[in-house]
Amino acid sequence: AALQAALNYAFGNGTSRDLPKAHAMLDQSRKLAGRMNVSLIHNYVNLKIVDEFATADLEESIDKESEETETELQFKIASTFADKKSKEYNIAEAVKWYELAAESGQIWAMLSLGFIYGQGDLGQPDLVKSLYWFEKAGGGEKPKHYLAAANLGICLYNGFGAAADRARAMAIFEKLKNNDIVCYLGSIGHCPTKIVTFEQALKLNQDWAKEKKDPHAQYLLALRYKHAWGVKSDLKEAVKWLKKAADKNDGEALCELGLLHETQSSLFGLYNFNEAQVTAAEYYRKGSEAGSIEATANYANMLASGSGVILDLGKAEKLYLKCLEADPKHPRAHNNLALIYKNRLIGIINKEGALAQSLEIDVKSAAIQPLGLSLNFTTIVQVECRSKMLAHFEESAQQEFPYALSNLGDLYYSGKLVPRDFRKAMGYYEQLTNWSTHRRDAHYQLGLMHEKGEGIPITFAEAAYHYRLAALDGHIEALARLINFYITGQGVSRDIDRAAFWLQYMARLGQPNALTMLCTILMNKKEYTQAVELLNQLDKNYPYDPTISGYANERLSLCYKNGYGVKPNATLAAKYFNLAVEKGNSNALVTLAKQQMASGKTEEAIVNFKRAAAESSVASYALGQMYFFGTNVVKDQVTAFKYLRQSAKRSNEDALYFLAHLTWENAQDAPSLDEAISYAKQAENIGHEKAAELREKLESRRKSNASSDNPAKS
Repeated sequence: AALQAALNYAFGNGTSRDLPKAHAMLDQSRKLAGRMNVSLIHNYVNLKIVDEFATADLEESIDKESEETETELQFKIASTFADKKSKEYNIAEAVKWYELAAESGQIWAMLSLGFIYGQGDLGQPDLVKSLYWFEKAGGGEKPKHYLAAANLGICLYNGFGAAADRARAMAIFEKLKNNDIVCYLGSIGHCPTKIVTFEQALKLNQDWAKEKKDPHAQYLLALRYKHAWGVKSDLKEAVKWLKKAADKNDGEALCELGLLHETQSSLFGLYNFNEAQVTAAEYYRKGSEAGSIEATANYANMLASGSGVILDLGKAEKLYLKCLEADPKHPRAHNNLALIYKNRLIGIINKEGALAQSLEIDVKSAAIQPLGLSLNFTTIVQVECRSKMLAHFEESAQQEFPYALSNLGDLYYSGKLVPRDFRKAMGYYEQLTNWSTHRRDAHYQLGLMHEKGEGIPITFAEAAYHYRLAALDGHIEALARLINFYITGQGVSRDIDRAAFWLQYMARLGQPNALTMLCTILMNKKEYTQAVELLNQLDKNYPYDPTISGYANERLSLCYKNGYGVKPNATLAAKYFNLAVEKGNSNALVTLAKQQMASGKTEEAIVNFKRAAAESSVASYALGQMYFFGTNVVKDQVTAFKYLRQSAKRSNEDALYFLAHLTWENAQDAPSLDEAISYAKQAENIGHEKAAELREKLESRRKSNASSDNPAKS
């Protein structure tokens, strides 16, 4: 209703035209749509379709989407008024609506205003306003639209709307000459004397490509056919014009042909990968010699990887440096140069040993403070490589190049080539979440850091948040960790239904291990008929996967033994149990070990507990108890803690409680107080009946310790 009212006020349908009321109704429509969707989200939470910690993200996304819809409607209303063929044609009304959309960031509205004011559609041209809107859409380091930037250059060159600034105009033309025909013409001394529309730009491109046979114009016309800029997409036509330009040695056309050979070699009838790579490398080489920076970078990349050419890191390094001479901020050249220095540094360290451990190195200035060592040539080269590596990675990261951000995050996270710095690593990973191609891995890495407390306090809720975002992008390990949070209650409320929901999602991604976890959930919920059906499918479909089929055999043995979803059958139960033991299933091994312990076969039982310990928290807890108390084995506290921590890591409530209790008892080598409180909380979330009481006592001790460490001042 609000939307219809907005349109009525905008076009005067049944009422007088009223721009403020139309705009107010559009805004009301946006708010109502947002409110409805927020209500829907909260219903999804109640129905357990989405997670409770997803609501803020979804609400923000919906609010943004509603604003974009409102702006798009403003633009469409404006376009209707601006259409000379429409009975609603009213350029003054169009300008009002374009300005509303443009102020909300709509690029096409900005361009339209630039044209309207520049061409004098309202009467006399207003070049000041035209310049203003072209600056909005085409100014800055990263123009929002090439034609807006081109018209900004035209205004600056000719003094339209402000004093002429030909130096800035030429800088714009030079920067975008490989993207836009107007900028190219400006860069070679043919700057138009009037503002250029889309249709006029296309006509200019066609004239210079077809009639004047200008190779770079032919290259730009090819881009139009490749990307459907003002013409229908036609890759064959694009290749035709690229070849015309390449025959005249246009570097960018040669580069583009190399790229098409790498990515779409079938266009040229090439189906042999190696042959296509060789041809691509040759085009890049020719493009580099013709002066194309991108061709130079691409050829260097092939030399550095040995794709289509013989591996030659020295030559690749020189070519990347050549790129930086032409464009000192070229992000890919900086990143790839850094990779060359990184690999060189690794080679030196592997050959000579970790010399960095013997030096205190200021990696920014490459200043060296020897600790009783004489500086040899290898050490100096190592320091130089590290310094260059960081300098080039950081320069590339400043240009927000995602691969550089990822490389720096990994460097500071691992701490192998530079001093470990979790805070720096986290900063780079957080920047990476803005890139769709890298956000999945970045969110997973951030989740790990929050879960492990690397550089920050352990925050399971934040870890779950990042795992969910990574999981939605298809990151399997993040999905598995998120599911484990729901099963154990770590970081989120314990919720088996939501765990099952995510497991089904995981299974749809082609992960059979999710099905085994789903079976466990079905059995815990006593939905045995469904569980048996799924177990039989796993046993049938994964005979060569001992992990999956072994799990299915062990669970089927339990079902036939106890009559879960099937009639009890001791023979089948024994058959499936023996198969599970044979395949190394940890649950079956634990059951066998317990039977052996009960019958006095202690040594055999311990062997089977150890076989199961890598996968079974029960086995590792049992071994931890044995070694801690010296039961049936020689007492060994180091080994005991190894097994106990292993069990706790797999969320065994008894191991979690036992470790936390050892801290309360001030046992030797027990976990720290903070770690013990974390263990107690996990045990409490899982349902250990004594864990809450123990957690409260540990927290009281921590509070008491803090008070004694910081006595009040008199």
